[in-house]
Amino acid sequence: MSRNFPDYHSFPDRDTGDESFWPSFTDIMMVITMVFLLVTVMAITNNWKLVTDLQKSIEAQRLAAEHALDTDAANSTLEDRMKLVEQRLAGAKLESANKQLVNEKLQAELDKVRENIADIERQLNASIELLQKRDVTISQREEQLANITADRDKQLTTLASRAAALAALQQTQVSSQQQVARLQEALQLKQGELQDARVLLKQSQVLVSEGDDSKIQLNQALQKLADTEKLLASTQDGQKRSEEALAASLDRQAKNDQQLQATLVSQKLSEQQLNAMRDELTALQESKQSEVENLASLQQEIARLNTLRNEDETKLLSMKGEFDSLDTKYQKLLRPARSSAGKVVVSVWFSKQGGRDIYKIREQANGEFRTLTRKEMATSLARLKDKHGKELYVKVIIPENSGLSYNDAWTFTTEMQRAYDYYYQDNEE
Repeated sequence: MSRNFPDYHSFPDRDTGDESFWPSFTDIMMVITMVFLLVTVMAITNNWKLVTDLQKSIEAQRLAAEHALDTDAANSTLEDRMKLVEQRLAGAKLESANKQLVNEKLQAELDKVRENIADIERQLNASIELLQKRDVTISQREEQLANITADRDKQLTTLASRAAALAALQQTQVSSQQQVARLQEALQLKQGELQDARVLLKQSQVLVSEGDDSKIQLNQALQKLADTEKLLASTQDGQKRSEEALAASLDRQAKNDQQLQATLVSQKLSEQQLNAMRDELTALQESKQSEVENLASLQQEIARLNTLRNEDETKLLSMKGEFDSLDTKYQKLLRPARSSAGKVVVSVWFSKQGGRDIYKIREQANGEFRTLTRKEMATSLARLKDKHGKELYVKVIIPENSGLSYNDAWTFTTEMQRAYDYYYQDNEE
């Protein structure tokens, strides 16, 4: 025997001896196994039936829920839609007013920032002009200082040359004084000799009668006296000239002293003026440095205000974009409701049977539906959209027993209307 069942023929004592009233253990186990198998089959069958009933119940519940949703959507009245539109419109108006208020605040802040920038730019231009004027003044002062320094150097050179001339003149004066003293001494000597000659002349006149020798001596004395008088006259002339030269030298010395004093006074004034101009130049340079620092701070402030202005302009542009978007939505809310009046109505049918999608299309209101594939239906709708444009109204039909879930039906309806319906084409624009 196979499958591990016991072989009744392998027991030699089975058919010998007395017959046993009680069944064997093997028979009992076989009966128990058969009963277990029958119970298991019945339980599986019952569970399968319960699962099938449960699936049918769930499907029926889903269909009922979808039917209820479709019924609720179909029963929604125009008044409810108008209330919803009015609520959205009120919210849009409120949001638009808030956006407008924020926009005005940002515009006011931006105007203030621009005014501040304009004021700072004016101050900056004024500071630049003042700085340029001070640069010109500093240049002029430096030029004047250079001229005064050159004049002072020239005066110092002239003063040195005049001092040297004065020293030479003083030496000439000293030598002239010494020469005058020598001439005076010589004059005194000559005067003494002249006096002696005059005495001698008188003596000679007394003794004129004493002889020729005395006459000769007298003539010699007279000649000597004449020579002495000539020498005395020339000495007196030289002394007079020396005195005149000495007086002229003294006059020149006095004039040089006066010029030297005037030069010293002028030099002193020039040094005072030079020091004053140096102090003024230092003050101008310090003021220039202060103006440069102020200019740098103003430039930093302008950069900061430009950054703030750019940020405010960015915010303003963002707010304007949001406002435009909100205004677009607001205008869309004011549009009339979707209607087939005056439109070319195209009906689209979608259902599912036996797990297969079924698509139908009816291009005219009194025409018949044609069954086609999804691709063929898309081609037909595209052709009708190109032909009628914004006059095409797409009517989507989902039958009650369509076999579709609510999400599938909603997705298909949305895709068809957004792709081909006139209302959503306007929406896209």
